[in-house]
Amino acid sequence: MRPSIIFFDEIDGLAPVRSSRQDQIHSSIVSTLLALMDGLDSRGEIVVIGATNRIDAIDPALRRPGRFDREFHFPLPTMKVRLQILKIHTKYWVPVPSQQVLRILALQTAGYCGADLKALCAESALVALRSKYPQIYSSRQKLVIDVSSLVVKMCHFRVAMRKIVAAGQRTTPSVGRQLSMVVKPLLQGTLIQALKILEESFPNAFARSAGFAKLCPTHKPRLLLAGNRSQGQSTHLAPAVIHALEKIPVHKLDLTALYSTSARAPEEACAQVFHEARRSPPSIIYIPHIDQWWVTISDTLQATFMSLLLDMDPSSPILLLATSDAPYDQLNSEVQYLFSVYHGEVMTVANPDEEERRLFYKPLFFTDMLQKPKIRQNKRQLEVLPVAPEPEPRQLNSKEVRRVEEEEEATLRELRIFLREICAKLARNRTFYIFTKPVDEEEVPDYREIIKEPMDLESMMTKIDKHEYECAQDFLHDIDLICTNALEYNPDRNPEDKVIRHRACTLRDTAYAYIKAEMDTDFEEKCRGIRDNRKSRYEFVAKPPAPDFVHVARNRPKGDENAESQQEPGAEQLSTPESGQLSKGALMKTPTDPNRRRKRRCGSSWARGEIKSSRKKRFVEKDSILKKDVKNYHDETKTEEDEVDEMDSLKMVEDDVKSEGNSPCNSDDGRNLPKDLAAREVKENSIQIQMESELSLCNGHLSTEDSHDSMKVTSAADELAAQANVMVLHESCTETERTHDITAEAEDSVGQY
Repeated sequence: MRPSIIFFDEIDGLAPVRSSRQDQIHSSIVSTLLALMDGLDSRGEIVVIGATNRIDAIDPALRRPGRFDREFHFPLPTMKVRLQILKIHTKYWVPVPSQQVLRILALQTAGYCGADLKALCAESALVALRSKYPQIYSSRQKLVIDVSSLVVKMCHFRVAMRKIVAAGQRTTPSVGRQLSMVVKPLLQGTLIQALKILEESFPNAFARSAGFAKLCPTHKPRLLLAGNRSQGQSTHLAPAVIHALEKIPVHKLDLTALYSTSARAPEEACAQVFHEARRSPPSIIYIPHIDQWWVTISDTLQATFMSLLLDMDPSSPILLLATSDAPYDQLNSEVQYLFSVYHGEVMTVANPDEEERRLFYKPLFFTDMLQKPKIRQNKRQLEVLPVAPEPEPRQLNSKEVRRVEEEEEATLRELRIFLREICAKLARNRTFYIFTKPVDEEEVPDYREIIKEPMDLESMMTKIDKHEYECAQDFLHDIDLICTNALEYNPDRNPEDKVIRHRACTLRDTAYAYIKAEMDTDFEEKCRGIRDNRKSRYEFVAKPPAPDFVHVARNRPKGDENAESQQEPGAEQLSTPESGQLSKGALMKTPTDPNRRRKRRCGSSWARGEIKSSRKKRFVEKDSILKKDVKNYHDETKTEEDEVDEMDSLKMVEDDVKSEGNSPCNSDDGRNLPKDLAAREVKENSIQIQMESELSLCNGHLSTEDSHDSMKVTSAADELAAQANVMVLHESCTETERTHDITAEAEDSVGQY
């Protein structure tokens, strides 16, 4: 895609120096990169740029013409550049620091880059803030301060400079530094003399432009600062000279630079220093303590150093600067050969004269002693700052509001999908079947008197569809509500209630475990943030309703009998008392048939979530002799025409009674029906009562009226069944006697006739 630019940032990590110490993978990458750069046929439309701060770590093959044609060296900013950078960062301050303060800072920040100067300005402002309003750091509330009262002074900059370390000085300290205020009166004259010598022998360092430096070549610029150990030529004077020539790159060649890296030989390190100096002229090669350095290094390294130094072009602008802690006469002959006294390449450091010593002692005896002693003031009273008001939220326009709502809806859509999966897992578990449907109030009329806010899994799924859950916390709140309702309605009295309580607690623990294991914490925090934002957003505006695709049927009033009468005669209406949802529960009684019993769905007790009572078997074993007699009587009187299903016969009887407007329950003693049918009707009633007593649990409650005492229910059912059997036997005996009496009367009448 021409024209284009390919930029390699930190190219030293991509193409390091190929050597035996590097693995084969790096060598392959470097070779591939070199081949690809050679394949660029049109360099005018494709520009390749690389950046690094470790030029010595790049493979030399990348630096030849044809790959990277030009190299640009960006040194640290000079004094003038630092002054301009400080002006840029402080131009909006009120008041602006004076020109004198900025100039002093520019002189004292040698070795600072642009980022360091920016951090210095920011830290000095914070120091001024701490000194003016220290109470803001001891308060947890936001306080109102007067920004115009903050004035950044030179003392604040000095405190900030002690806290900030320049980026270039964190790994290796800077070679050049300014003379300190203590030794400046003693060495200021010597420093000026050394700079005059360098101005004559090395004018390239003082040239205003690079073009002028190339027009003024010199012959082997060198300078040796020799003197005694305590005269400060290596500690103070040489760093001050380098600081004055700060725009010239300095390459330090001491014992640390030679032996600090164990991966390369000292000879290789020495050659690398000379190579870097020749690549970026004008430059300085600095050798501190050359008297000790020459004695310590090996003969091979001495020979390497001499060969590299003598092979250099005599007119190349590379300064060899060295210091010695011994006089020039006591140095080694080879070191004396490097620096010529006749050419002015040796400068002997002398002791300070009387005037310099007077300037050194003057502040100590006159200035400091004549000053009044500082009286420590009492602790100042801090100003009481007012608490800052809460910032008003930024008003969003229509496009931003629409974009925010779309992002929130996408997040809530993922939440609803997740909650549906959790709810489906809970509903599929047979243990929690009793909590899936709403409670039928016809079976437990007192449920709403105890439970004020019913809840079930089906209602929770409906709330998910209606977008009523905005975080998982609301979902778990309804789970807790199901558990609380079950525990409140089913006290710990009998085994059946205990099982329901155990299942409710298991439901709660399972739901919490699913949410904890499958939901990300950050996603839940995001959903809660959306909920809070919507509360503040719709505080004075109506919250948007449920989406249009969610259709909710209108609840039918309870007293609307006209609507019920319009239904088909055979239709069966299903309802729930709480929300008007359709249910698979009991059939509602119609006005035309008020005494019709509700049919129960046939199915296993396990599928209905019921807990079988242990007394069901005992009820079967407690068959009385009357039941057996009734059963034998029915077996004897049953004919071939009556071998029809008992349920069909009962249905036929009910249809006949309906057509006559009477009910077997309303007749006096059932004499209008056949004897066997009347007995079967009574038996069916007893069986129905037994079935209702055996059904112990449904939808999280006991199905009988006294749901808290199943033992009493079972005994009541036994008594009703026994009474029904006695009535059947009594009626059968009465009918038999009447039949014999009628037969005897008929025979007497026939005989008389």
